[in-house]
Amino acid sequence: MITGKGYAEAKILNLTVRRTEAGYEMEADPRHAELIVEQVTKEGARTTTTPGNSMPKEGEDEKELGSEQATQYRALAARCNYLSMDRPDMQFAVKDACREMAKPTAGAWPRLERIGQYPKCRPRLIWHSDWQNPVTAIDVYADANWAGCHRTRKSTSGGCVMMGQHCIKTWSKTQALIAKSSAESELYGVVKASCEALGSLTLAQELGQEMKARVHVDAAAAKGIVERAGLDKVRHIDVNVLWLQEQEVRGRVPLS
Repeated sequence: MITGKGYAEAKILNLTVRRTEAGYEMEADPRHAELIVEQVTKEGARTTTTPGNSMPKEGEDEKELGSEQATQYRALAARCNYLSMDRPDMQFAVKDACREMAKPTAGAWPRLERIGQYPKCRPRLIWHSDWQNPVTAIDVYADANWAGCHRTRKSTSGGCVMMGQHCIKTWSKTQALIAKSSAESELYGVVKASCEALGSLTLAQELGQEMKARVHVDAAAAKGIVERAGLDKVRHIDVNVLWLQEQEVRGRVPLS
C-alpha cells in the first residue's frame, strides 16, 4: 500500500484501488493491456477508437487456424476476457472473440487484432466512485441487440447495475435462443437484468442492507408482455414470461 497526503493506493487481486478526497477509484492492472497490445498488434499497427463490431457476415474465411496459432488465439482471448471484467468498453467485442475459442478461424484473427489495437489507443479505464448519500434502491438498466450476430442471428443482452452514481456491475452475454422478434430479444434482456437485480438484492441483504430494485428498459413491447396477465400469443417463451410476471406482481423487480 502507498499512502500520502489525501490519498491511499493498494493492489487488490491485481486491481489498483485508490482513496481520494472525492471518493474511490479503481482500475485494472495496466500490464494486461500492455501484454495484449504487444502480443496481438504488429509493428507500426494503427490504433482504433472502438474494440470491434458485430460478428462476421457469411463468406468470410472460415478456414480453421493451425494448432499453434489456435493455441495462441485462445491464450490471447482468455487474457482479453480477464481484462474485460474491469473494462466494460471491451466486453461486447471480447465476448464475441471468446465464442470462437473452440475452433478459431482465419476470419477470427483480424477481429482479435482489432481488440488488441484498442488498448493501444485507450490503455486505461478508471472507475470513479465518488462520495454520495446513502441509497435505498438498486437501478438495473437492460438492453438487447436483436439478431446482432450475422452468422447465427442470435441476440446479445447487455446492461449494468447502479447504486446511485456508482456502477457496480456490467455484462454482455449472447442469448441462448434465437429471438423471433425484437420484443422477444428485449424480453430475454429483461430476464437477465431481473436475475442480476435479484442477485444484487441478495448480496446487499447479506451485507446487512435492505434495498429495493428497479429494472429500466427501453422497449415498450417487452414491458407490455411482462405487465399483462397470462401468455396470450407468446406461449413459446412462457417460462420467462410467467416468471417475470410473477416478479412484477410481487413488486420485487418493477419495470420502468
